[in-house]
Amino acid sequence: MKGPLVTIITPTYEHEAYIGECIESVLGQTYGNWEQIIVDDCSPDRTLEIAESYDDPRIRVIQKPSHGGPEGLHVSYNTALHLARGELVAVLEGDDYWMRDKLATQVPFHLDGNIVLSWGGCYIKNGDKLTRTATGYSHKPKKIPDTSILLIRNNILALTVMADKASLLQAGGFWQPTGTLFVDHPTWLKLSIMGDLIYIPRPLGIYRHHANQISQRYRSRMGSQNFSYVSDFISQLNQNQMQRIDFEKIRSLNAAFEARDSLLKSKYGLCLRLMVDSFRKTSVKSKYLCLKVLLCASDFP
Repeated sequence: MKGPLVTIITPTYEHEAYIGECIESVLGQTYGNWEQIIVDDCSPDRTLEIAESYDDPRIRVIQKPSHGGPEGLHVSYNTALHLARGELVAVLEGDDYWMRDKLATQVPFHLDGNIVLSWGGCYIKNGDKLTRTATGYSHKPKKIPDTSILLIRNNILALTVMADKASLLQAGGFWQPTGTLFVDHPTWLKLSIMGDLIYIPRPLGIYRHHANQISQRYRSRMGSQNFSYVSDFISQLNQNQMQRIDFEKIRSLNAAFEARDSLLKSKYGLCLRLMVDSFRKTSVKSKYLCLKVLLCASDFP
């Protein structure tokens, strides 16, 4: 069976040192039914030239008419989304790259019609050093049936994401709240109320750390924004959608995450107080999840 077409969305800017490796990792996929739409944000370097040098009909390269910067990142994503011919959409920014079996691993999970988004682990690359991320909580794929955890944490790295295109379009495309630099987390929130999310506990890609990436150049600004759009997201939910949110879990897990952060910083007294707070007036299940967060470094219990 050939399998559904996957559209790979690749926004890029000043990635001349990386875009070749990005494209080569797509060309090397063991799953061949894909197209890649590269949207260049008017890079002043050779990014566009390198991208256009690949002679493969599955690769389309577009340059935006003017530079939009990090505040206009959603324009790059949505430009590609509206040109996408695939049933599924995957994200791969121009400075990252994938494992060879990334698409082949994820596509089968999307044959379940209720899965709107899947993601996995990855390696983080600093120079020549690779470090495996620890976002997993299970040795086998596990569905995340509600949106509660995403309201306080986002550990879904965009380069590992595959999503249902119809659901993305129904959600209004990629959402970048006005005044923020976030596109990924707001969009995952919208998708999380439309169906199931599933985590695949294996590395699917390589996330590159370098001084010129948005998350490094604008780290302080992104930190100060602190998911300010979450309350807006909640205010737009209808009654049925609100039922997908376990507010007790949010309260207890938020305290548990703060306790874990305190433990990692050797602030043991504060850790204890926060854990007591997370246990107070919560169900047995929530207590178990809090312990799992603290003891197992789990971000998606």
